[in-house]
Amino acid sequence: MLKDRPYKDLYRMPHRLELSMGNKESEEEKNIANYSDYFEFHLRFYIIGVRKTLHRVCSESKDFKEFNSIRAEIEINRIFDMIENEILEKEYYELMKKLIHAKKYLSKV
Repeated sequence: MLKDRPYKDLYRMPHRLELSMGNKESEEEKNIANYSDYFEFHLRFYIIGVRKTLHRVCSESKDFKEFNSIRAEIEINRIFDMIENEILEKEYYELMKKLIHAKKYLSKV
């Protein structure tokens, strides 16, 4: 199914929670990993245009910030940077508009 879609290499699922469970981290670290995974998953699918809206990305961001606002800011910025680098590396310049729009929108919320 994914092999027929454009940008199929951006469909990568995050695995922070899985890694944190394997490293036997604290419950708070596991929750942060889980919130990061959810945010990245929804952001990626919004950017490539698959069944996700900016409203859903914003909702995941708010949930994460309610749990731990300091770590949320750090992780969300890191995720944006990581996806931006991936888009530039793969030369999917047409996706940058949605990424920049999402980043600006979330910075106002």
